[in-house]
Amino acid sequence: MTKYHAHEAVIATGPDTGNLPDAGDFHTGIPAELHPLIIGPVRAPGEQGGVRYASYVFLPEGEDSWIFPTLDGDDARDLFVQRVKDWLPGFEVVRVEYGTKPESDEPRLHATVWDEQ
Repeated sequence: MTKYHAHEAVIATGPDTGNLPDAGDFHTGIPAELHPLIIGPVRAPGEQGGVRYASYVFLPEGEDSWIFPTLDGDDARDLFVQRVKDWLPGFEVVRVEYGTKPESDEPRLHATVWDEQ
């Protein structure tokens, strides 16, 4: 079985109500070394259908999950997603996994809507 260098990120996008939580509001219960990986809200410069959107991102923590499973990273992403779902109605959440096969540099990309996992 071919192993991949895998990176996992979470992207959440939804309506900008003008009163969105800061990235730091998501930090409780998440290991301190992962705090800088949570970014947002990033507000879109324009509107779509009369709605301005904003996004939050939880960037990859830099470990290859097939070499060193990081329960902290997985648990932190799950907690982040749960807070998005609880605090930000109307936000859509996707998990993005990407990387390459080490022996061939063949790219790999997989995105999943969080509700479908």
